[in-house]
Amino acid sequence: MDESETTSVDQVAAGYDVLAEKADEDLRREASPWGDSHFQRHYSWPALQQALPELDDRRVLLAGCGRGDHVEWFREQGATVTGVDVSEAAIRRAQERFDDEATFYHADLTDHLEFDDDDSFDLLVSNLVFSHIEAWRPVFEEFHRLLAPGGILVIATIHPRYIRSGAGIESYDETTKLMNEWPGVEIPTYYRPMNAVVTPFIEAGFRLEAFDEPKPQESYEEHSPERYEDALRRPELLVIRARADQ
Repeated sequence: MDESETTSVDQVAAGYDVLAEKADEDLRREASPWGDSHFQRHYSWPALQQALPELDDRRVLLAGCGRGDHVEWFREQGATVTGVDVSEAAIRRAQERFDDEATFYHADLTDHLEFDDDDSFDLLVSNLVFSHIEAWRPVFEEFHRLLAPGGILVIATIHPRYIRSGAGIESYDETTKLMNEWPGVEIPTYYRPMNAVVTPFIEAGFRLEAFDEPKPQESYEEHSPERYEDALRRPELLVIRARADQ
């Protein structure tokens, strides 16, 4: 990993440490990156749920689990849950909330993940994490190693169109780093063209099963009417489901 990548990972970890500490204090729901945010509750999380397989008796890895906001739901569906996150503060909060229901590790998804065995999981789920990661292929290769043959990967990520238009990025073709402002912090975010979204899955040994540009739920309009109307015309989200080749 080169110096620029290390710096970006450190910035992401430090930023989410701050946001994890703020979560129970003064983060408004329109300014929260966690599961209680309007964007997640009425847009990204329902869309991601639609792409998930049957969960009963599945071994699930939540890649970028944050504060564990969706752990309880996965447990209620019968899954065995493991969570990893780059933010130490977020992992501490997840452990405080759900340590009897799931296993948590502080880990950087761009590094080798220290699980004992290959084929450790049946399903990997990542919600709103990959816009912070520059190089996707090495992460997907590690995910492929951890998945049982035929295992499934489901991610929800911010749509490149939304990132590009919001940042005023002129070039379509180049992966571009920008700093995204959250309350009190700036966190690295990457715009990438659509071929840089799709190709890493294929190169890492995944077969795409679903590639969705979902619309938000109608309930989102009550909380963010302008974003709701814009998302109906131009999606803010991608949800991708892929299966590990056997």
